Amino acid sequence: MEAFVAEFVGTSLLLALGCGVVANVVLPGTKGHGGGWMVITTAWA
Repeated sequence: MEAFVAEFVGTSLLLALGCGVVANVVLPGTKGHGGGWMVITTAWA
């Protein structure tokens, strides 16, 4: 069960950070607005 919890927490963290970067680039009024696809792919990598 310990490995399952570790995988779940790691995947949740990856998704939260990745979706946060996409939201930062797409939403107007944020500092990263208009950053482009390179910012998104770099963050996901």
